[in-house]
Amino acid sequence: VPPMKFAGAVLAGGKSSRMGRNKALLLIAGEPLWRRQVRVLHEAGARPVLVVQSPGQRALRRGVVRDAVRNAGPLAGLHAAVAHGSSGHIAILAVDLPHIDHGWFSRMIKRCAPGIGIVARTHDGYEPLAAIYPCEALNEMETRLNRGEFSLQALVGALVRSRRMRVVRLKYTDCRPLVNWNTPD
Repeated sequence: VPPMKFAGAVLAGGKSSRMGRNKALLLIAGEPLWRRQVRVLHEAGARPVLVVQSPGQRALRRGVVRDAVRNAGPLAGLHAAVAHGSSGHIAILAVDLPHIDHGWFSRMIKRCAPGIGIVARTHDGYEPLAAIYPCEALNEMETRLNRGEFSLQALVGALVRSRRMRVVRLKYTDCRPLVNWNTPD
């Protein structure tokens, strides 16, 4: 069976208020974090890989996708990515998850099926910003945006209940890739 085709998107539209500067521009081994995340998705097989930013942000590169809904948090970026997805699935990676490697998505895509994505669940809940969504989830995202319901935990919970997303449960010891960079510490 040939590997499933999927697109990718780096969400880089946050305000970085706790960090005090744009997280997307932080360097890891001399490489800006946003570029590293694009590379991770590309190495996992995602084609194309989009960069999603909020309206008004200085573009990180040519051809960025902009959130269509202002002030809706990460759900707006997720919605923009899925709306622009060119295949049945889109791998979403937050710009502030520097410990995720291409193997994360290479393993996750193998557990997807037509119309069904995958998300990890830890002791803290779902990890919606290192997940693979089916493009069929777009209607649920639009409904929640229109209602002003921006919780990604609630969105993913609804997608799991409707069997649009499968869940991989992670033990506490397997959660290191999901540590995000929110503060200078």
